[in-house]
Amino acid sequence: MELIIKQIVDKKNLANFDTMKMLDKLFDFPSKSFKTIHVTGTNGKGSVSTKIAKVLSRQGHKTGLFTSPHIETCRERIQIDFKMIEDSDGVDIIKKILDIVPNINFFELLTMTAFIYFRSKCVKFAIIEVGVGGKLDSTNIVNPELSVITNVTIDHVEILGDNIYEIGEHKAGIIKYETPVVVGYRAALQPIFRSAFECKAPLYILCQEPDWWKENDAIARKALSLITPEEIGETFHLCQPCRLEVIDIKNLTLVFDIAHNVDAIEKLFTKLKTMFKDRTFSVIFAMSGKKEIKKSLTIIQNYTQSIFAYESGKSNLLKQDEVKTIANVSQLIQLSIFVEIAKRNRDIVIITGSSYIMHDLKLYFLGNN
Repeated sequence: MELIIKQIVDKKNLANFDTMKMLDKLFDFPSKSFKTIHVTGTNGKGSVSTKIAKVLSRQGHKTGLFTSPHIETCRERIQIDFKMIEDSDGVDIIKKILDIVPNINFFELLTMTAFIYFRSKCVKFAIIEVGVGGKLDSTNIVNPELSVITNVTIDHVEILGDNIYEIGEHKAGIIKYETPVVVGYRAALQPIFRSAFECKAPLYILCQEPDWWKENDAIARKALSLITPEEIGETFHLCQPCRLEVIDIKNLTLVFDIAHNVDAIEKLFTKLKTMFKDRTFSVIFAMSGKKEIKKSLTIIQNYTQSIFAYESGKSNLLKQDEVKTIANVSQLIQLSIFVEIAKRNRDIVIITGSSYIMHDLKLYFLGNN
């Protein structure tokens, strides 16, 4: 499955709806074969989707989960009851799709693969996370039982616009006629209200929570209360890989988090300061050139000056020299030296800024300690 996916060059997340609708029709509408909860938002949508899926699966409902990004394998994106799609199943479905549309883009391909796979395994619920925005996203051919909008902040400005109202209009695009929508406190914006009113969609707006962790819990809990009468449980105790993931190895505590925009970086370090009150931080950082990297690094520099600009082979990530120029970040020649200094200082080492560096750095740390 990985080898075929790597041949798909066009990885833009914006959908060609004619392509998606045509494929859905040709495969006899797999998108309509299960009950869908459709989740969007600038941050938190993956965590909320995972929490909802976990509870439904625990209650005995066969539950599909489609999320992004992946850390190690694209099979992570398509799961049923938290088991990844089998490679052979994925290959069979992908080949059928490529026979019809050989130039389909990466996200369209995986979206349709998920829909076909979920139908083939007779899932009852499918939790579908939007890739980018909502209105133009490949996933937006679904007719959900419930729509969820976690929050709206600045990200993907080249696609969605450079202010929260334009971005809010894209998020509001997942609201469907007479379909309930759960809205987080920071998504309570005029475009969402207008779309809900026009669609006659029942609107559930949540109160402000003390931090994003509790905010995600509250959103997931409210969504679940609208789709199942069964007991939800007191706590979720669930997090996706590389979402505030703490790993202790010899003489070192690591935190992996894919925070990749200003809002997420701010919330991450606010949370870290409450988790590790008496500890200092060293940060290994990389970020796409399309992001607000200077603002993100300014936030990090409020907590530490010990920052290593990590350079990977990914073309969309800024080079070390570019990071240093933008934010005056000092740079050690070797990562190993940076880590040794962090160990001596008893620093918590934070790896953040992009999902693209998580796999490599997990291998580096877990393979060398």
